[in-house]
Amino acid sequence: MLALWIGAIGILIGDDPLQEASTLPGPNGEPGGNVVDRTAPVVPECVEDCDAVVTRAEMATAVAEAFELPVTTKNFFTDDDGSPHEGNINRMASAGIMRGCGNDQFCPSDDVTHGRIATVLSRVLELPKSDTDHFGDDDGHKLENAINRVAEAGITEGCGDDAYCPDEPLTRSQLVTLLTRALGLDDPVA
Repeated sequence: MLALWIGAIGILIGDDPLQEASTLPGPNGEPGGNVVDRTAPVVPECVEDCDAVVTRAEMATAVAEAFELPVTTKNFFTDDDGSPHEGNINRMASAGIMRGCGNDQFCPSDDVTHGRIATVLSRVLELPKSDTDHFGDDDGHKLENAINRVAEAGITEGCGDDAYCPDEPLTRSQLVTLLTRALGLDDPVA
């Protein structure tokens, strides 16, 4: 399970997403809004199933909460209705950080790849273009520019041996490491 700690409040993101956080009030006081008052910086932590692959919905919640994206009332997608991640998915779409997968769909249960998290982080951080090709296995990959941006910013070191593994699924522990670096916090203890 991935937890984002804001002060003493933990937002858990996992197979049974946001059980505890789903009782927090939303922007208009409704339950399940997954919005909290920020009194301390968000500190990502993987507390359970750290080798589990991150879904698009889980990533949306983790990034929207970690970077405190503005709340929106607009509903961008039809396949996330009723999901505890819906508000955060809409926050990501409203901010232009994530798009859907076509036909008003978000595909919330699809896996996130290393390349996709690079794109999300490069957008949320508005990272400048990198003139350096940091990895040999992403040449010509559609997400190569974003991958080089997060590498240039020191957020990723790749998967070893001059490789980034752009199409490999992202695990919860990897997401925690990337968010921790992106937020400028100390690297997490595994």
